[in-house]
Amino acid sequence: MAPETQRRAGAPSLTEARGYAFVVRAAIRAPGLDVELCDFPEIRGEEFTRSEARPIVSLGLSPLLPDSQGRYRPGPGRGFARFGPLHFRPAGVPLQVRFGGGPFSSIRVRFEPRHFAKVTGLRARLSDQQLASCLDVRHARIEDAMLRLCEECVAPRASSATLASALGTVILVELSRYLRDAQDREQRRRGGLSARNLRRIAEHVAVSAERVDVGMLARLCGLSRYHFMRAFRLSTGATVAKYVETARISRSKALLVASERPIRDIAASLGFPGPAAFATVFRRATGRTPSDYRGHRR
Repeated sequence: MAPETQRRAGAPSLTEARGYAFVVRAAIRAPGLDVELCDFPEIRGEEFTRSEARPIVSLGLSPLLPDSQGRYRPGPGRGFARFGPLHFRPAGVPLQVRFGGGPFSSIRVRFEPRHFAKVTGLRARLSDQQLASCLDVRHARIEDAMLRLCEECVAPRASSATLASALGTVILVELSRYLRDAQDREQRRRGGLSARNLRRIAEHVAVSAERVDVGMLARLCGLSRYHFMRAFRLSTGATVAKYVETARISRSKALLVASERPIRDIAASLGFPGPAAFATVFRRATGRTPSDYRGHRR
């Protein structure tokens, strides 16, 4: 057995690690919700099924654990899909997850069910399309609100609970709109890429620091360039360049807020040729330079 495999074999499970008091590094309690900044130690890879007692919105602040996948209401014909950095776990819905081992950090908001229903107006059972969209929520305004909560957890100030409550409302309103649009998004995706190919693309973009182009992704999916471009646009509503840029800006925001890594290193790890190119793209997407964004969020 390899040393790394031996090390992870002796690591706790995710369920065991959740019981460690030190996992929750900081927290904010507000009416209707709890915000928790979590640093999990090395855990072992596993697969399990569980239902949450409360609705949870979670944003990863570190790279996803290897092979992180999930499926709601597991059963015949229901395939696994890749977890994204930002995901939503509704209460009372069985979720089967599997992942490789390692440490990770996240910011999560747990909502009281009655508060969630009151703000979102979502009282009916979520459809399969809505549940599928929960595993990888690509939504900049929800992400920004989660990062703002991370900032408050790291450096709490007067009225942090009041601000957390307001940001929680923003998250719920945007989430309810996102879920109500899920059915329309599914209709637009017909004729697009398979879930497996979408997962391959997301995983490749997440780990690659090299230039990602259409030809590379088409070969990854085993499709012609023309077929891939058409199917990709139907599936994502974006060009490959925009998709890659959005994914990398999203990752860079978390790194700027949750780590002390130099901006030059962050730019290199995300595939930018240098800090200047990274700053140009980041400013176009957010209206701020990376250094301004980091300073504003702390």
